[in-house]
Amino acid sequence: MVTTMEQRTARLGSYRVSQSLARQLGPMVGYIFIGLPALNQEGGNSTAREVFNWYTMPGWFTFIAVVVILAFFCFMFVNPSEENGHVVPKKMGKEMSKEVYTFFSFYLPLHFGIGLAVWAFSSNLFGLGAGQFHIVSDQVDNWRVFVGFGAGALGGAFIYKKFTVSQRVPHIERYLVALAPCFILCSWLLTISYKGETDVPPAGLFYASTAVMGIGISTYYASSETFFSKKLTQYHCEGTIAKFIGLYAIVSAGSRFAGPLIAGGVTRIADSQGNVNTPDCNFTNGDQYVTDGCVLYNNILFFSAMAGFTFLLIVCLAFVLLRFGSYGEADFLKGKVEKEESEELT
Repeated sequence: MVTTMEQRTARLGSYRVSQSLARQLGPMVGYIFIGLPALNQEGGNSTAREVFNWYTMPGWFTFIAVVVILAFFCFMFVNPSEENGHVVPKKMGKEMSKEVYTFFSFYLPLHFGIGLAVWAFSSNLFGLGAGQFHIVSDQVDNWRVFVGFGAGALGGAFIYKKFTVSQRVPHIERYLVALAPCFILCSWLLTISYKGETDVPPAGLFYASTAVMGIGISTYYASSETFFSKKLTQYHCEGTIAKFIGLYAIVSAGSRFAGPLIAGGVTRIADSQGNVNTPDCNFTNGDQYVTDGCVLYNNILFFSAMAGFTFLLIVCLAFVLLRFGSYGEADFLKGKVEKEESEELT
């Protein structure tokens, strides 16, 4: 499937929104499989139960989804060309090449930083829910940690579709890619324990902050990937498009690794004395959790630092968009008009 510059905001954005929704709604969907039969650890399981149980069903579900996606790739995607409007009919000269690498040198580190802020927060949802807000007291309560996240993702998807389908503002993803990190910043600010680490804030604040983060994530990733794709089209990086798309994916994956690594290394859950697995704070008693005496340590320092880091990223991203935000619409449209006129003459 080929999209022009005008179509890509809605179509590629919708594809990326669906990915973000799946990532944020997935933990809640996982609870559907809990009712399926589990394996008897003492043996005597039928072949059907050994193949299909609540451990293996997510894998089978993923296999079916991959087969469907493979069919789409095989039969619905075609190579981009100037004729189908996917690339700008303009070769990349030495001056343009310098601008391309300058843009990537600035944008990709900022994309990594925003991803780090996103996944540091996301990986700490249970720590926030159990250690700071105390909304989890049983294993079956874990859905509460993700419900705001999922609701926010749906809201972000609606916002993105509302603005992109109407196309009242051309190429609006350039504005959304700068606006979305502001939601991420707000989530960090809302979860700082301003009254001290032992204070237990209202549960509604947790749901609000995670919903705001969900909006920011689904909107940012849809806008960012669309913006990056259009810049590749504008620069016509002949022979190197796969390299840059792959580099973008590597940067995104790196942030998903770095965020949880840093958050897990800095914050921890323990009781008010700093001890773990005590009568006041315990997660090892089967399905039951004891969270009334739990504290999420280093919350103030880490969350404040991440809020400041995110704010710095937003400022830098604004400067990059001011410098590189143009797609060169005039050249693109001029080439499109000249092509249409030549076709009419022939």
